[in-house]
Amino acid sequence: MHTWFRYFLTKAISQRRGRFVLSSSAVMLSVAVVTALVTISLGVRDKLGAELKQYGANMIVTRQDGGMIAADVADGVRALSPHIKDSTFQVYGIAAIGQAGVEITGMEPGKMTGIRLYGSLPRNDDELMVGINLKDALKVKQGDTLRFNEQGTIFTITALFEKGSEEDSTLVVPIEGSRKLLGMSGVSAVLLNADTAYLPEVENAMRGRYPFLEVKTLRQVAVAEERILGRIQLLMLMVTGVVLFSSIIALGSTMGANVIERMEEIGLLKAIGATRGDIRKLFMSEAALAGLAGSLGGYLAGIVAAEAVSRTAFGSYVPLSIMVAPGALVLGMTISMLSTYFPVRDAMKVVPAKILRGE
Repeated sequence: MHTWFRYFLTKAISQRRGRFVLSSSAVMLSVAVVTALVTISLGVRDKLGAELKQYGANMIVTRQDGGMIAADVADGVRALSPHIKDSTFQVYGIAAIGQAGVEITGMEPGKMTGIRLYGSLPRNDDELMVGINLKDALKVKQGDTLRFNEQGTIFTITALFEKGSEEDSTLVVPIEGSRKLLGMSGVSAVLLNADTAYLPEVENAMRGRYPFLEVKTLRQVAVAEERILGRIQLLMLMVTGVVLFSSIIALGSTMGANVIERMEEIGLLKAIGATRGDIRKLFMSEAALAGLAGSLGGYLAGIVAAEAVSRTAFGSYVPLSIMVAPGALVLGMTISMLSTYFPVRDAMKVVPAKILRGE
């Protein structure tokens, strides 16, 4: 039994290479599209969250009494929950330039993002950048210096910046430089960007651990992020469903035509004693091999497509999930075997004598 089975299986694939390649290609296309969509969908939350992070935090933590947050407390807030994706410290105050007071914002140098920059970011404690709305009032440009009267401290202007918010009327200084300039310690606020799905959880944990802190949630940012993510994932789910449905129909037609072409072979196999289970096993084995070949090719093509899309849209590669590979393999073989099962089932109902007589 095993000898004839291997003979007919090898012969069927070798003599119908075109059909086998066509079936494998259909599976590969389906698996590639689904793999790409799933890979992007799994990584899009972090990627999109990183993009939206440029538009500001979705949670701001300050002291209820308006005082400074101690450094150890600020570090604790930053590390409170694994659902906090990003955080930054800021220091606020007023410094005098001549007879006028100017708002100072101290920021961590690596967190100065989401702005249109005309120059370079300040890195040293004696450097700063000027909001675009202060340019004319202070009559300054990149490369000029500013002297703060009371301290006599001189800062070099490395850039002008524009954000389209109230920050355009401030001077932004590296956080250590702002502390020295303002004579402060600690931080004025901790800005957090938390996973929107766990925003209430993070907020409750913050209030429970630090009851003296005030937590403000920027619902507009959080709701917008969640809405965009939901719509993208829904779109990907719908596209995946359409692709799978179309693939099963197309592959079913191919497999059906393959079975019809081989009706005489089926009749001969039944005439020499092969059971329905043997014949079904033969065709399902062919389908499994086509599904395996298509799955492997589709997985590789899907990963390449997902990384290309992520690189184009987000400027970085999307992380790979270990569950996608076995899922792609199961999906491809399931599509192939399911598309083969029904045509073979119908073919088993035909009487061998009628097939061999050409009826």
